[in-house]
Amino acid sequence: LTWVVVYLVVGITGALVQPELGQEPWYPAAAVGVGLLVIRGIRWWPAVLLCDVAVSLLQYREVVGGLVSGTCTALEIVLVADLLRRLRFRPTFERPEDMVRLWLAGLIGALFAASAGSGLLRWLDATDRDYWRTWLVWFVGDSTGVLLVGPIVLLLAQPHWLQQLRALRGP
Repeated sequence: LTWVVVYLVVGITGALVQPELGQEPWYPAAAVGVGLLVIRGIRWWPAVLLCDVAVSLLQYREVVGGLVSGTCTALEIVLVADLLRRLRFRPTFERPEDMVRLWLAGLIGALFAASAGSGLLRWLDATDRDYWRTWLVWFVGDSTGVLLVGPIVLLLAQPHWLQQLRALRGP
């Protein structure tokens, strides 16, 4: 339940401070969603879907755009978490390749969501922006959210995160 509350707080905060309606060029809530599914399991996908749709409805302030954005972003988060599972990702980042795995999965997920979501928004006439502008904002927002905030979220979710931070600092 803590994950869901954090997800909603981060997502709603982003929706309230964004410069314009629709997507934002920085979406750290995606990292919280990925963290939830990596730590708690894919079975939590309904919580990710509900949170993302709620946040997206607040962002878009209209139903079609909010449903498309929320659903595509939730699918992205499930895709990223599943890719990480298949790549045998460890959220403790004990191995350097785990950071590469997170970045690779995050970029693939953002590429999927930006492409599918932007296409659907244009096809449904739910945005007044052109496809490429929508795609770029979506891709940058979701990928930077996962790539920059994801490691922090995943490390803080570890039981002994303070000890791990000290170990990274060295003797």
